[in-house]
Amino acid sequence: MRLDTYDLIRRGEEELAAGDPLANKTLQRARRELLKQRDVEGLDHLLDLAGRLDDGGKLTYSTQQNIKFLTRQAELDARPASLGRPRSPTSAPRRSSSALGPPLGLHAFGACTWVAFLGFSADIGSTRQFYEALAFGAATWLVAAALIVLLWWYGKSERWTLVVPFVWWYPSYILMVYVVY
Repeated sequence: MRLDTYDLIRRGEEELAAGDPLANKTLQRARRELLKQRDVEGLDHLLDLAGRLDDGGKLTYSTQQNIKFLTRQAELDARPASLGRPRSPTSAPRRSSSALGPPLGLHAFGACTWVAFLGFSADIGSTRQFYEALAFGAATWLVAAALIVLLWWYGKSERWTLVVPFVWWYPSYILMVYVVY
């Protein structure tokens, strides 16, 4: 037979008055039900009873924590929608900066080889063309680095952050050859 929450509290009061050791278990059960129902007033009443129970303060502490929790939840629910709800620590995606190292390292390697090949090919073009290609290349490789960081920031898989340097290399080399020659 399933008892109503207030029947549980009444039964707990009776057991407490009679000195029954089951009072703690009954009142703990009532506390859990009141928490599920988000009933702060019922928890306040239960807190009064918990003070009379000799359980080392466990029920008192649990009830106080439940009241604090429900009060904070009510404050968050009352916030205007424009302020938004703060993200809980568990809902925030975990971003490890160590996951950013391999893609950016690979990207830096590609940029260095790009500059080296540009230096080798500058023998045929003019200095102006070399500097144009260098400035254009630096800008595009920085955009690619920003894209890698952005993908990492939004929690995209590491696979995508590793794909960007490879996808970037070929078009940038073709562009370099076009600008220099």
